[in-house]
Amino acid sequence: MQSLYFDMQKITLFLKRRQHNSIFIVAISLGILLGVVLALLPSTHIFSGVSWSLLTTILLIICFWKRYTWLIFFAFICGALIGLTRSVPTQQQLSAYSVLAGKSVSIQGKIADDVSIGKHGEKQVKLTNIKINNKNIPGTIWLSTGSSMNLKRSFEMTATGKISKGFGSFSAAIYRANIVSVVDTHTDKAREVRDSFSENVRTIFVTGLSPSMTRAGLVSGLSLAAWYYGRSVHPLVLLPFVAAITVIINPSFMWGDLGWYLSFAAFAGVMILAPLLQNYLFGPKKPGALRQIIGETISAQLATMPIIAFSFGTMAVFALPANLLVLPFVPFAMALVFMTGLAATFLPAIAVLFGYPSQILLGYMTSVVQLFVNLPNASVEVSIGVIGLIISYAVLVGLAIFLQLKTKHDFRNDNLVE
Repeated sequence: MQSLYFDMQKITLFLKRRQHNSIFIVAISLGILLGVVLALLPSTHIFSGVSWSLLTTILLIICFWKRYTWLIFFAFICGALIGLTRSVPTQQQLSAYSVLAGKSVSIQGKIADDVSIGKHGEKQVKLTNIKINNKNIPGTIWLSTGSSMNLKRSFEMTATGKISKGFGSFSAAIYRANIVSVVDTHTDKAREVRDSFSENVRTIFVTGLSPSMTRAGLVSGLSLAAWYYGRSVHPLVLLPFVAAITVIINPSFMWGDLGWYLSFAAFAGVMILAPLLQNYLFGPKKPGALRQIIGETISAQLATMPIIAFSFGTMAVFALPANLLVLPFVPFAMALVFMTGLAATFLPAIAVLFGYPSQILLGYMTSVVQLFVNLPNASVEVSIGVIGLIISYAVLVGLAIFLQLKTKHDFRNDNLVE
């Protein structure tokens, strides 16, 4: 009895122990992700009222005020309520598209992102601020068109076409739409600056440069600045927190956006699995650039492989050597493009000094990819079901736990920017 008494006392002391704020952030984030998934179930409309938001706010204040261990469970419940109250209305609103499926409509909207080009030369557009048949409807629509009209981000456009089922984070899709009109609102100053930057780079490159590549160059410059102010953040806190923020912004990411899942799987591989493997195989000493690239590439591929096999039923046989030949040069290519744009803007006379090396490096990267794509048996069929997907990630999680127990790796010493 005395032993039982001491055990109960230890449990009580543990439950009353104050925990770090990061523990509650993780609990809330995981709860949000669960809540967004639960929003797909029937009869979840009861969680769309204001009273649930009020209850959640009160519970969160108590959780962060006291920070007792037993309150972690309530933080998780709060997260689930946040996810539900945010995503249930969105799920209900998106049901409007099911009524319109298969019907020809007139649609108005705002181009939300850079226009991409499909494999057949068609323009692919992401539309928001949707108005169908003069009625406002929430959500995002994917639209393709063969129109020669000039389409850019933030332009407002009117089109006609047949509503089809959406995919990923898109509520619906319209294929081969007819563009009726396009209006430049002149409200996206960032795009105008970016496009001007891109045009300056394009004058130096022979083959031209897409806005997306220019944006990547700008990101490289900003990343270097962020690295200077780098702070220590544990990946097990950062990953769920960022994931929760993204689904709060757009719950449909978690309802079928393959890119969302692949990106977070790759991040998990690089931020968690890679340093554990490096520590286990080579010790705690910081790896060199080549060893780090190899380790991160392998880890990212291991983390994304189950999703790719589940979604596409194929695997790229030569993905690893292709990545190893290309990835080391990506930072240099981004930096050169960034410097080319700056030089073309402020010192045009010397811009060619950066332009030609950039073009050569980008040409090498695309040639390597094309070489491996054209090799015989470049891909193999590997199909797994839901059970196989779950087992695959259970094995990866088990591997990570094993490596952590063996190495006692301290993630707080890792620089995530580097």
